[in-house]
Amino acid sequence: FGEGKEWQDTSFYRRVVDEINKGRFLWGCSNRSDFDRRCERLDSLFQNIRNNGYKTQSELLSGDKGADPAQLEDEIAVNIGRDGDLLFNNGAHRLSIVKILGLPEIPVKMTVRHPGWVNFKRQILLYAREQAGGKVYQPLMHPDLRDLPSCHDQESDRFDIILKNLSVGKGRLLDIGAHWGYFCHKFEEKGFECYAVENERQAIYFLEKLKRAENRQFKIIPQSIFEYPDIYDSYYEVVLALNIFHHFLKKKDTYLKLINLLENLKLKEMYFQPHCPSETQMHGAYVNYSEKEFVDFILKHSRLTRARHIGTATDGRKIYKLD
Repeated sequence: FGEGKEWQDTSFYRRVVDEINKGRFLWGCSNRSDFDRRCERLDSLFQNIRNNGYKTQSELLSGDKGADPAQLEDEIAVNIGRDGDLLFNNGAHRLSIVKILGLPEIPVKMTVRHPGWVNFKRQILLYAREQAGGKVYQPLMHPDLRDLPSCHDQESDRFDIILKNLSVGKGRLLDIGAHWGYFCHKFEEKGFECYAVENERQAIYFLEKLKRAENRQFKIIPQSIFEYPDIYDSYYEVVLALNIFHHFLKKKDTYLKLINLLENLKLKEMYFQPHCPSETQMHGAYVNYSEKEFVDFILKHSRLTRARHIGTATDGRKIYKLD
């Protein structure tokens, strides 16, 4: 693709023309003029997408009452494999163009889903109905799951607050209580080497399946943070402790384990979101700190010496950066 007819100077163009002149019928072209018109159409398509962005057929044909319904369905199409892989189906030219242009995201049509993937989606929906009134806990990253409602549809606000306050752009990131891995998915995209700690059995199942579906590389630690043998042998540039530490305040043994964790954890900075002390779940807890008391508790028992409030999530809970 280029300006004018630069494609006529390429070796590929010359080889195709030679084959057509020998009598081959290629891409619906029986002579050089046919092939030139085809190349001109592709070049025009390239220039149009580059200058005006990618448009769906319904956008392009909007207002055309005589539009062929079949043409409205002519989009870049993918199938979804057993594990969630997006498998190319149709629309090679447009897909090639948007990849050449480096467009980060485009609409596609999903044509076929593997029965194994359909079954996994049903498992997610069943879990959501039983656990949270039909919603998943956090937004899901896979294109075929993004439409599922979540309890924290605005989860990106916490991610954005943390992202803009990071003092590092790469390194090891530890997410304690990762659930289904939202933050590991997001921070791996930013170049971090992520570690997802999750102890709940059902959450681990979905965490592993969603990691595979997105072909992520982050490491899953399927056990309590207190039982992870390598926790004290590693250094982490970033530790996420978002709405998790208060669970360790409920009993004396986990409270003491939390102190030991904080005293021995090697890290540069922590992003901490405390609980609301008045929550029903904290009634009868061994210790129940206020926000300030909780932040001071972490500073007292860790290698961190400074804390500041960096933002408030849409659920009203504050986020602190400790470094």
